[in-house]
Amino acid sequence: MSDPKRASIVGTWAIAAGLVTPLCGLWFSCGCDWPWNEFFWACNAIVKNTPPPHCPWCVYPLTAVMSIGVSLVLGTFAAWNVRACLSNAYAAILYRTGIGTAVFVGVLFLGGWLTALATIYPAFLGLRVN
Repeated sequence: MSDPKRASIVGTWAIAAGLVTPLCGLWFSCGCDWPWNEFFWACNAIVKNTPPPHCPWCVYPLTAVMSIGVSLVLGTFAAWNVRACLSNAYAAILYRTGIGTAVFVGVLFLGGWLTALATIYPAFLGLRVN
């Protein structure tokens, strides 16, 4: 494994780890936020006496694990396999990491939308899905 590929995969994983919770909060309006700002502690599935509907990724953790897992695998695959025709190693790392992160977010978006459909969650991104 070459160093630019390894670095781009680590970068993709690090960015993905930081984006999962705020994207959950954005898509499901559940209260999840950035790690430095309440993280998942304000999620409506965790906070007591919060009326339903509750965050589908917290109520059905298998859907979260599958969505995040598939997104991470495909983002890693993209970061590894994208052809970076750049002579500068740092530029290649940034390019590969960007592609891997974009694939991760795109596939996670699809996973979140499918989770909202499968769990009969009433809204995704504030739009009615059921």
